[in-house]
Amino acid sequence: MLEESSISIPSSIPISLNAFQFEVRRYQNLLSKEDLSLQNAYTIIAGDGDIWPDQCDRLLCLLQKIEQPVLALCTLLRNSERLPDVISSEYYLLLIASQDVDEMLQALKPLVTELRSACQTSSKQTRRLRQQVKHEFESLRLLHDDISANIYTLTDRIRFAERKILSVEQRRGALPQEFHLHEKLGRTYSDLGMREKAKEHLEEALRLVKKCGPPKKMGQVLNDLGRVYSVLGKKEDARSLLEEALAIVQEVGDRLGEERVLNSLGLVCHDLMSQEEAQEYLERALTISREVKDRAGEGRVLNSLGLFYNVLGQKEQAIRYYKQALDIRKETHDARGEGITLSNIGCAYADLGRKEQAHECSKQALLLHKNEGDYWSEGKTLSNIGRICADSGCYEDSLQYCKQALEILQKLGDRWEEGRVSNYLVRIYANLGQKEQAKIYYEHALKICKEVGDRRGEGRVLNNVSKLYDNPHCRKDVQEQLIQALEISQKVRDRKGEGWTLDNLGRIYLDLGEAEKAYLCFEQARNVRIEVGDRRGEGWTLHNLGRVSFTRKDYKASLVSLLRAKTIFDEMHCPDSGKTQEYIDALQNKVGEEQFNNLLQDVQQMQKYGTH
Repeated sequence: MLEESSISIPSSIPISLNAFQFEVRRYQNLLSKEDLSLQNAYTIIAGDGDIWPDQCDRLLCLLQKIEQPVLALCTLLRNSERLPDVISSEYYLLLIASQDVDEMLQALKPLVTELRSACQTSSKQTRRLRQQVKHEFESLRLLHDDISANIYTLTDRIRFAERKILSVEQRRGALPQEFHLHEKLGRTYSDLGMREKAKEHLEEALRLVKKCGPPKKMGQVLNDLGRVYSVLGKKEDARSLLEEALAIVQEVGDRLGEERVLNSLGLVCHDLMSQEEAQEYLERALTISREVKDRAGEGRVLNSLGLFYNVLGQKEQAIRYYKQALDIRKETHDARGEGITLSNIGCAYADLGRKEQAHECSKQALLLHKNEGDYWSEGKTLSNIGRICADSGCYEDSLQYCKQALEILQKLGDRWEEGRVSNYLVRIYANLGQKEQAKIYYEHALKICKEVGDRRGEGRVLNNVSKLYDNPHCRKDVQEQLIQALEISQKVRDRKGEGWTLDNLGRIYLDLGEAEKAYLCFEQARNVRIEVGDRRGEGWTLHNLGRVSFTRKDYKASLVSLLRAKTIFDEMHCPDSGKTQEYIDALQNKVGEEQFNNLLQDVQQMQKYGTH
């Protein structure tokens, strides 16, 4: 359904050629969906059988579906002063065909309504009315076909005009054919996930466009190259390129280009943990996409805002943005983007403990990635599924998914993501009891993060050191690396990573017999995890607070924390619930059944009246 807002175009804003072509194709797709329904409707009206009221209702519904894109198309084409110059007067035949269909629809609706009232009678008047409706539907079919024919004609003429303009530019020496080849290859390799190849061709395209190309084109190449640098882990270099691109597109008044560069800059600042700048860039990009009616661009930016809020721990807000993006990407037939957004929704659901929904979204995403040949996204989604499996305690399945992901990302040369997945494998092998294998991936992940300058990743790898050493003599060394991880997390403002590190540091202090230091770490960790919406992490910290309170012989506080932890784990269907239950049982054995029941009664009273 087209909403009113989608066909109301402010008269003060010119339409770019890309936006015009997208809008026309969108309305054509909506009309094409009704081709078969229109044919079936005509068959019913032209047949010998009786017509029933419910059939008339379906006819009216069909007319309503056709009417909306036709009205939108008329609204678009009537504002001739706002249409791109290249289409000149070529739009006129399409406008006439659209207006004819609109008039036919207005004539048909009252006829079908009248037929509905009289359809169960066999009077001559009813038969004449049915013949009239049949005649009008036949005319509507022909006019409906005229719209499609005129859209194809208009599209062909636009393509011809574009080729003519390009030919003139090339004869003037504006850009050599070699530039177009490198630009196209760069974008193609980037879409395939082959970033190093993409980088080579886009760098050559940039060299050529700097010699003799128009500034607008230079801005586009800088944006494409900046995005590739970002994926390759060269975040600061990417930022420099994108800032240069932004200055250019703003200077030449390229609003569509400005929207795309702002979105790219927002994502890079997000990766560099400059969250205030990231939010500003993304919100500006969203505003522009809506002003210039770039629906595909709006979908991209909404997806980016989802990523932004997801990292801030605002999972429900992230999902709201993702779902808006998903609707637009379906509407614009962007299957590649649809797969990316579904994968992101799966991650957000996983963080909220909604494992079944997370699996479903991720599997749908994986199918779309494979159908579209999007290998890079396939690798990321495989690693996300591996993380979901690990959180559910299915470490063997997790290992298989992450190994597949690592193989793809290594082939594509994506060192940044390779480091991230290698760190997942540290956790997986450690939980499988294969500590030596975990250490190999630990060293590998740490080396990559340092090489590509992924400080957040480096902090998270260092945090995993606590999973590698069971020997009590190694605890001081582990403590030093965790303090280093904490400093990095705080410096790059990785709040989620900070929560994990504080929790691990608390466990080390607890093992060293320093219960007060452990308690302070766990309290800080819990506050951080609540702030970022890390429910599973909050559960683990409550579990550990229960342990340290037990050590301090504060049995009531211990029981409060353990019961809260178990509630979270049960809500998220986490296998960790069993470990917490073991500590609750141990507490009962320690204090005896009678005292335990008294403690339990006190805790339940506290929960009932909201006291702590």
